[in-house]
Amino acid sequence: MMQNRIALRSSLLIGLAVLASVAGTAGPSTAAPKKKPATHRAPAAQVVVSPTGILDRGDLAGVVLVALRARPDAFLPDPTLKFAGREFLVAQRIRQSGEDDEEANATWTYDKARGVITFSVRGGAFNVLFRSKLIGSHVGRTAMGAKALVKTYSETTISVSAVEGSAPRDGGTFELAIPAAPEEARRLSRDVYLVVEGEIVVQNGAAAACSNGHDDATLDDPVEIYSTMCSVSVRVDRIRYIDRVGGKALAEETSTAKEQAGPPGTATISVSAAGVRTVTNPEWTKTPTKEQVDVYFPERARRLNMSGQASIECTVTPRATLADCIVLSEVPDTYGFGEAAIRLSRDYVIRLLAADGTSVAGARVQVEIAFNPAP
Repeated sequence: MMQNRIALRSSLLIGLAVLASVAGTAGPSTAAPKKKPATHRAPAAQVVVSPTGILDRGDLAGVVLVALRARPDAFLPDPTLKFAGREFLVAQRIRQSGEDDEEANATWTYDKARGVITFSVRGGAFNVLFRSKLIGSHVGRTAMGAKALVKTYSETTISVSAVEGSAPRDGGTFELAIPAAPEEARRLSRDVYLVVEGEIVVQNGAAAACSNGHDDATLDDPVEIYSTMCSVSVRVDRIRYIDRVGGKALAEETSTAKEQAGPPGTATISVSAAGVRTVTNPEWTKTPTKEQVDVYFPERARRLNMSGQASIECTVTPRATLADCIVLSEVPDTYGFGEAAIRLSRDYVIRLLAADGTSVAGARVQVEIAFNPAP
């Protein structure tokens, strides 16, 4: 069993590497890419995420690979944070409703009586890739104890998980109904794609995360499945139905989050050699009031009528607030000014758009807070 698990992990890593290397965005004007022969598959070490430009389906698989290989470290930022703020665009085939397909969160139905084809997609999460691979079989027992030939599969699911404010609004359903005769409806079922675009954001200290699952064989279905489910956190700014014949947008919806971001501010973003994005010259739309500072003023320093200051570093959330703050310095350093600054960080709100129009969500920002005792 241990050998099976090792082989499974290796299979998942190589499989994801293949997906990242061959599964580019299936654009509205091109057919979905074909699988490359096994002899041409790139090893996992060669998979990279495009350093610039808009990320496609293969790039998102690369982001997931980084999450899958990551080792938990209490002292270093999650390695996927370097992808926060990157824009993405993926095109997804729309499946017939009821079709047994793991990618079918975007579906179509045709009402013959009315002559109407309806396209529909649920908000909240959008599947990017799903792959299932037979990795072996053995004579074993089902979950009910019956002896059977059990087939073992590895399944990998990659999705983008939309944060609050993403399109479609309120996590609802985005539908498009088109009156069409049977032949035109048939063409539309083949040629209409769902195009999802937006920006990678940070959720719970990371831009992507993976989890593993295991389903035992049953009496009715002697199949054992080891699954890896990976999700990239995103803000979906726009979703569209595109007719790839002519590239015409048939319908679209934009997010409330982008509409509420407001005009660009004064901030700029720098990227370190390790890929960490840092905000300089931030523009704050809300800062703590004098009364709020007084609430968290260290009691010992208050009794001594002592002033102080602290410098903290935080991550900008998609809501324009601060999270995952750490103390960089505090003067004097034994009176609790650093802890007070961490508590005050919840009262800061930053302008989300930098001077160049890109989002600062997911980037790190430093905050200097001065503490002066009340007169």
